[in-house]
Amino acid sequence: MLCNCPACQRLLSTGRRHEDLQTISHISHSELVKCTSCLTFYLHEHDHWEPLSANNNHFLPTVAAQYDQLLQN
Repeated sequence: MLCNCPACQRLLSTGRRHEDLQTISHISHSELVKCTSCLTFYLHEHDHWEPLSANNNHFLPTVAAQYDQLLQN
């Protein structure tokens, strides 16, 4: 499991946004967000939050490529 801040742990358990989430990209029913507290990236689709990377890890190139592919569809 990814390590994230208490607000992100609540996000994953309740689905409720918190004030430290920053939208990076939004298209259709898909949104890429980053928590400015714990630096975790999330993909938000159809009311589901999926953590992509956590803490000081760099944004994974394969995830970025998959998201770019989503944008093209």
